[in-house]
Amino acid sequence: MATLLEAGLPIVRSLKIVSAGQTGRLRKTFNFLEGRVSAGSQLNEAMAEKRRIFSPFDVTMVAAAEESGNLPDTFKMLADWYEMRVKLRRKLIGGLAFPVFILHLAVFIANLTPMFLGAVTPAQYIRICFTTLGLLWGIFFAISLLKALIPKRGLIRLPFDALVLFIPLLRKPLFHMALARFCRSFYMLYSAGIPITRAAELAVNLTGNLVVTKLVAGTAKSARAGDDMFLGFNKDYLPVELYSLWQTGEESGTLDKMSLHLAKMYDDLAEHGFSVFAFWVPRLFYLCVLLYMVLLILKGYGIIFSRTLNF
Repeated sequence: MATLLEAGLPIVRSLKIVSAGQTGRLRKTFNFLEGRVSAGSQLNEAMAEKRRIFSPFDVTMVAAAEESGNLPDTFKMLADWYEMRVKLRRKLIGGLAFPVFILHLAVFIANLTPMFLGAVTPAQYIRICFTTLGLLWGIFFAISLLKALIPKRGLIRLPFDALVLFIPLLRKPLFHMALARFCRSFYMLYSAGIPITRAAELAVNLTGNLVVTKLVAGTAKSARAGDDMFLGFNKDYLPVELYSLWQTGEESGTLDKMSLHLAKMYDDLAEHGFSVFAFWVPRLFYLCVLLYMVLLILKGYGIIFSRTLNF
C-alpha cells in the first residue's frame, strides 16, 4: 500500500491490486475494504469493522493519516513496525521450538522406567504419557483463550497486564516494547501532522499495556494544559533516559526525531531482552529435564536394589 500510494495510485485501485495478491481470508478482507471505500467510506472506518484483522493501533494510525493526508508514509511505518514484530516472534519461536520437542520426548522417556520394571502395563504407559501431554497443552490453550477473551481495556485487563510485567526474563523486554509502541506511535502521529495534544492522547492508548499507559498518561494531560509533555511522565517508574531525551526534544524543537530515536532504542532493548529469554529458557529447561531424569534413574536403581535385597 505504501509503494502504490506513493506512486500516485488512487486508494481504491491500490486496494484492488493488494487484494489480487492475497488468498483466503485476507483476500476477502481487502475486497471488503475496496468495496467500502468505493462506496464512500473512510479506510479507517472500513478497517474498524474487521477487528479480528486490524488492531486498534492500525485503525488509529490510518485514521490519523487520512486526517493529515499522509497515508503512504504511515503505511510504510506500519510495515516496519510489523516486520519488527515478526522478527521478534520468529526469534522466540525458534528459541523455544526445540525445548518443546524435548519436553514431549521427556514425557515418553520418563515413564519408560516404571513400565520396564513392571510397575505399569504398556497400555497404562501410553495413557499416562498422553494424559500428561494433554494437561500441558490444556494449560497452554487455557492461557491463550484467557488472553483472547480478556478485554483490551478496563479493570479486568489491568491486573493481567501487571502480572505479565512480573514474568521472569520477560518483564524488561515487554516493558521496553510498550515504551517503544508509545514513542513510535507518537512519532508517526506527530510527524503525520497531527497536533501534539491529539498525538499524545492517541499514543498514550497505543502502548499495548495498561500499566505502561498509566505511567505515560500524564503526558497527554500536560499537553492539554499547555505544558511540556515530559512533565507528565511518571519519573518514579519510567527510565530516566525517556524523561531526559523527551525533554531535550521538546526544548530543541526536534521532538519528532527524538521520539523516533527513543522508539528505535527501546525496540533494540526489547529485541535484546527477547534474545536473552530465548537463550536462557531452553537451557534452564534442559537442566530441569536432566535433574528429573537423574531422579528417575536413581528411583529405578532404588527399586532394582530393593528387589535384589528381597530376593
